[in-house]
Amino acid sequence: MAAVFGIWLRHFHHNASIMALSRSITSAIVLAGAFAAGAWAQKTGVLAPFHTTYLRLAAPVALNAGSDAGRLPAGTALYRDATFAEGHVRYIVYVNVKGPLPAQHVHTDTRNLIDPLWSTMPD
Repeated sequence: MAAVFGIWLRHFHHNASIMALSRSITSAIVLAGAFAAGAWAQKTGVLAPFHTTYLRLAAPVALNAGSDAGRLPAGTALYRDATFAEGHVRYIVYVNVKGPLPAQHVHTDTRNLIDPLWSTMPD
């Protein structure tokens, strides 16, 4: 009886090791799949909120761009991008352009280059 129990115990221990390994592999696959799904969802924006909060200008805002200074008209939608410790906030404005845009492609070694314009309230 002890010999049978010993064989069963060795068999059970071997199966337990295989089951533990199987659980570890399954957990690793599930974790990798969850990471990949989260990365895909973030990149595609599929989980982005359905309602976006933004600001709508109540008055025009001047854009300080040297001799080509202009202004954003009242009613322009501004989407918050970043807040800085120095006390300013960066917003995004979307512009629709119909027809060819008089622009040139710029290649830079600077990663994620953002080159914002500064604005002031017009007098």
